[in-house]
Amino acid sequence: MHAGLQFGWYWGKLYAGDVAATWSSMMKTRVGSDPLLVLNIGEEEYFNVEPECIQFVVRDICVRNGRILPQEFVLIVDTDDVSVYVTMTVLSTHHTRIGPIRYWRYHVKCLGSIVIGSKYVDVNNVQIAEFVRFR
Repeated sequence: MHAGLQFGWYWGKLYAGDVAATWSSMMKTRVGSDPLLVLNIGEEEYFNVEPECIQFVVRDICVRNGRILPQEFVLIVDTDDVSVYVTMTVLSTHHTRIGPIRYWRYHVKCLGSIVIGSKYVDVNNVQIAEFVRFR
């Protein structure tokens, strides 16, 4: 379905060593969403995690720019091949509005780990995440 017909989405990236994770949570409604996670190892290998294996949790809710917004996100994956547990705590946000579309860019402190097979990497850095709301 066309992204603009959705309620909105969260998305972001995580980097740790030669592992990169791109995640999103497409919101069909205010409460329903479809998660996505792709893990890249180096330039050659990648894993697409099935949506039913992904938990994207928002926590520590506050009101900013007239909207209820989370101040912490947790990404959890547990499959036979992949395990992810990363907490992303909001350090700062930038908000803009274009007509009915609202956009927040987050700088988040990422702490946790990613395990792919026998490969283990610590995540401990600052990344970006975004929240776009179409209605």
